[in-house]
Amino acid sequence: MKGIVIRNGFYNSSSYTHQVGRIVEELVKRGQDIEVVKNSEAYGIKENYGADFAVFLDKDIYLARILEQAGMIVFNNSFAIENCDDKILTSINLSRNSEIYLPKTLIAPLMYERQEIQDEYLQSIEKAIGYPMVAKKAKGSLGESVYLIENREQLEKVQPSLLGEPHLYQVFVEESRGKSVRVIVVGGEVIASMMLTNENGDFRSNAQPSKAEKVELDEEYLKSAKMVAESLDLDYCGIDFFVGAAMVIEVNSNAFFQKMEAVTNKNIAGAYAGYMVEYLKEFER
Repeated sequence: MKGIVIRNGFYNSSSYTHQVGRIVEELVKRGQDIEVVKNSEAYGIKENYGADFAVFLDKDIYLARILEQAGMIVFNNSFAIENCDDKILTSINLSRNSEIYLPKTLIAPLMYERQEIQDEYLQSIEKAIGYPMVAKKAKGSLGESVYLIENREQLEKVQPSLLGEPHLYQVFVEESRGKSVRVIVVGGEVIASMMLTNENGDFRSNAQPSKAEKVELDEEYLKSAKMVAESLDLDYCGIDFFVGAAMVIEVNSNAFFQKMEAVTNKNIAGAYAGYMVEYLKEFER
């Protein structure tokens, strides 16, 4: 079958180019006719680029919807990408499954820039979450727009950065300070896992520099990872858990895997390509 790999035309980190190249390589090995298309070149309404499917390595929801509207099979689908790209939507959707362990979360009400922050609002956050807490903007990658707050002064200080932006507050898990467990799931199966540890004392495990090492998961993590992927209808994802308990930090529909392949010696790109090829066989009959 003919497929396109959608990549962001404005982003060229080594981890991202590795991801794109490896997936193309593994799909070609499996007999697929593949073309790489930048999102900056791919905005024709109802255009299908002569392809049957798309591997969507971006977060451009509008383009993903356009491709689906054109009749293409898209991995991951646009709704799955959207629900992962927005941390609030991730929390809302995962909370529907009572078996998925989530940190206590307070979703901030809709606010606008230049609004005055009322003391009673700050008190409600303190009462619901307590210190220390973490504030997160709904959208942001690689640890951006995530703030550790340890007292009222810091809570007040961070407010101007959050005004006008959808955001949430969560309990801070001290046991997992600077550490997290990353799990890759493909087609509902756990493929690989590693522990990330920040080497500069940052509370965010994915803030650079970070050390990656292979980790074996117990049944609690394996079960939770599968449930998360199923709940969000993901063909492929990376799930970040706290250390010590399989509590979800966040879910990435387009998780980079260069470090994961290196430390686990697992062919993640091959697993994803193999899953897609098997899935597409249903549409060749």
